[in-house]
Amino acid sequence: MAGEFVLIRPEFTATRMFDPLGRTDHAGRIIPHDFVLRGQFAEGVTTLEDVQDIIWPLVEKRYEAIWDRSV
Repeated sequence: MAGEFVLIRPEFTATRMFDPLGRTDHAGRIIPHDFVLRGQFAEGVTTLEDVQDIIWPLVEKRYEAIWDRSV
């Protein structure tokens, strides 16, 4: 699996971060989260710490609701 990154381009910012809680899939791999950010969502996001501090709180609750569902 490719590592974590932040890629900044004029049109967007793309990022991959590993699950902040260290959650894994059935094979034991840490789950990655990929985001493509545009406009105001991309502003100020230049590091992985920014992704965790700014973007992750926007999606964390939704992800937990999906994660906690029975498979």
